[in-house]
Amino acid sequence: MYVANGKPVDNFTRELEREVEDARKNKGWQEEYMTLRMIEREKYNEGLNEGISQGKAGSLVNSVDNLIKNLDLSLEEACTALGSSVQEYEKAKELLKEQ
Repeated sequence: MYVANGKPVDNFTRELEREVEDARKNKGWQEEYMTLRMIEREKYNEGLNEGISQGKAGSLVNSVDNLIKNLDLSLEEACTALGSSVQEYEKAKELLKEQ
């Protein structure tokens, strides 16, 4: 059996082994595969960074809103207490609306 010993035992596994070997030797396929992997990695990183940005925006908006509601602070006071600005808060709200 091919899986057990790694050697082809019938026509199907011999043909499969030939095709795999041809694919390994094909520089065009290798380049295409690597290009696709790079694109995949870029898209993954973009999605990850977008998720992180959304999480930070959500955290800022929730924190500011809670300070306003629970401590009766103004928007400016709440933002300042969190080391942020009203502009950053508004930008975070807009980012969250886009989603």
